[in-house]
Amino acid sequence: MQNWEKEQEEKIEKLMSDFADIANSYSNKNSTFCKEFTMHHRTLQQSMFGTILQIVAFVATDDYRTDGRNQQSKEIAKMLIAGYAEELKKYYIVDGASESRAESYKQTFLANPKDFLSTPLI
Repeated sequence: MQNWEKEQEEKIEKLMSDFADIANSYSNKNSTFCKEFTMHHRTLQQSMFGTILQIVAFVATDDYRTDGRNQQSKEIAKMLIAGYAEELKKYYIVDGASESRAESYKQTFLANPKDFLSTPLI
């Protein structure tokens, strides 16, 4: 592994540890967290939101293991992904795709949501 890649992995591990600590200890400070998110450059907000969507997409998969403590997160993630898939289908129909083509896009999205997260809709 290259030095840069190792440094990035270490940064991610630290970020996740810090994030877990904040979520656990300061859950009443979510509005501060959200406000700070909006203070970053718009392009960085887009990248960070893409990462959040990737997390939601992963939580909705069979690869995400659950027990009684996080089962609800998985159920909500599945609903979010399914709802987005329906909206994606509507978008393609409005954009001129046939019903069957739009359904095909929806099914492709549901099979691999992360592939669509960087696809612009506008």
